[in-house]
Amino acid sequence: MSFALTHLIGFGAVAAASGTPYSETSATPSSPNTLAGNTMFAREWAINNGATINTIGIFSNSAATITMKIALRDSATQYTVVVSESFSHPGGGWADKTLSTPYTVPGSGTYHAGAYSAATVEGNTTTARAYKLNGDYTGTITGMTEDSSNTPAMRVSGTI
Repeated sequence: MSFALTHLIGFGAVAAASGTPYSETSATPSSPNTLAGNTMFAREWAINNGATINTIGIFSNSAATITMKIALRDSATQYTVVVSESFSHPGGGWADKTLSTPYTVPGSGTYHAGAYSAATVEGNTTTARAYKLNGDYTGTITGMTEDSSNTPAMRVSGTI
C-alpha cells in the first residue's frame, strides 16, 4: 500500500511525495543475556513484503559494536542474510543503524530483523527467535535453531 501526498507550493506549483511510514518494534526488553557471540533473528514479527527499510534498531543498556541484519527465512533451519551492517551502539536503550542503502523487501518470502554482537544485550523472554551459535554469519546460514527464549529487542523503520 502506498499513497501520494500533494500540496501547493507558492502559486499553484505541486509537489508529490510517496510512501507511508512503516515500522515494527519488539517490546521493551525484560531480561539480559542475549547475543553474546551468536547470530540471532527476532521472529515475533516479520518485515512486511514490499517495505523499504531505512533503519534497523536494537535495545542495549551497554555500549557495544553490533552487526544489524535482515534475513530471508528459507526454512526452519536455513536463513539467507540479505543485509549485514555494523555500528557502534552507544548504550542506554534504543539505537538505530541507518543502512548505507535502503533495503526493499521483495514481494514474497518471510524476512526477519536480526543482529550479532560479541557483547550481551537485553532481550525478551519466551519470544520466537532463530539463532546460530558462535559467530557473525552472512550469506546462507544452515543449521539454524528456532525456538522461544531470550531474543534481542529489535525494530525497523522505513516506508511501504
